[in-house]
Amino acid sequence: MNISIYFNKIKNLLKNNVITTLLFFLLLVILNGYFFNYLNSQFFKLNNNAFDSFTKQELFVVAVIIAPIIETLLFQFLLYNFLIFMKLKNVWQIIFIMSFIFSQVHWYNWLYVVATFFCALFFNLYYIFIVRSKNEFLAILMVTILHSLYNLFGFLFVE
Repeated sequence: MNISIYFNKIKNLLKNNVITTLLFFLLLVILNGYFFNYLNSQFFKLNNNAFDSFTKQELFVVAVIIAPIIETLLFQFLLYNFLIFMKLKNVWQIIFIMSFIFSQVHWYNWLYVVATFFCALFFNLYYIFIVRSKNEFLAILMVTILHSLYNLFGFLFVE
């Protein structure tokens, strides 16, 4: 069996169905989050006290509504267009740069930065995938929804 046949089938399925693609990337970022939470709980025991002063309602509004909108506009839409304007052509370099910058504004502890970098790789891959296969507005909308759902999942199920 040729593995590239399976990758092409997955790629075609994702390219033609925005909701399936959203669910696929949501699964990836949730697995990423669980992996790094597991590492932290088993080996590092690092604390993230950045949001302790927020009420549950404030945290919900910031994490699930405001941050995904602002961060998608800054770290996907504007940054992607800036890198394209700067004539950067390699999509993997663009994704890496966008992910690195995104992770640097999430400096709650070093492990959180690493986890955020990998999560951002998925956000940025999803963004560029939609920009190139559909359009920019849909990419902004879908990455904002993905980011909001990821943060909602963390808000509801992660300590």
